[in-house]
Amino acid sequence: MLFTSSAAVFALVGIAAAAPAKEEPRLLFHDDVVLPRADGGFDVMKDWEWTDVERRMEKEARDRAVEYKRRSLAGENIPVGASVAEYESSVERRCDESSEVQVLTDSQFTNWDVAMSPVIGATGGQATIAVTKGYYVTNSISVGTGADYTVEKNVLKVSMKVDYSHSWTTTDSETFTYYITPGQYGVVVSNPYTRRITGNFVKGCTDSPSYDPFTSDSYENQNYSGMSWVAGPIRLCNASSYPIPYCTGSGTHE
Repeated sequence: MLFTSSAAVFALVGIAAAAPAKEEPRLLFHDDVVLPRADGGFDVMKDWEWTDVERRMEKEARDRAVEYKRRSLAGENIPVGASVAEYESSVERRCDESSEVQVLTDSQFTNWDVAMSPVIGATGGQATIAVTKGYYVTNSISVGTGADYTVEKNVLKVSMKVDYSHSWTTTDSETFTYYITPGQYGVVVSNPYTRRITGNFVKGCTDSPSYDPFTSDSYENQNYSGMSWVAGPIRLCNASSYPIPYCTGSGTHE
């Protein structure tokens, strides 16, 4: 699901950032979705409300990309960093050894499930589940098989201002405690707001350059009542069978 920034979410759902940063623990139901605020607190909405927000944001992102592409083709100015389509660099390279980063796409979206707890089964009656320490997510970059990972990671770190050594790890927190319906299995998950950049490292002369593809994923930092984590909704992913299918994305929670 495409989006522009966490601020766009707050605007769409009408969330203000004036509440105190410290939130008291509360019990959440299986269909509650936690949304972070800029002040370190959070707000809660139902999953059907969050689905509606996602759809509106996705439509706005598509409409924005179409408009930026139209303006770009017409020779009009567009915002710096705006994504319109695949971008091919037209910078001329001298016929000696040189290199550059060619950005093809620079997009933002809500990513697949990231577990924040073990899977718990409410097989003997109603159970509760909370965020548990030790689960983590990190900024990452993947490169083609012929690429020099260390060199190209450092090039992107400088050119895109992404710190690939930055990671986030959960801590034990009763702030996010969910009820699990009897007969269900549940796991607390995060769906991080993700910036994904794809492109090529272009090396060599104009007449015979080499292209090494890369994909970069990075996240926004967010404080949730004292726990440092990535920005994005937190929710309970539940199912009547084990393992639990991802609620967003493909895979299973085991």
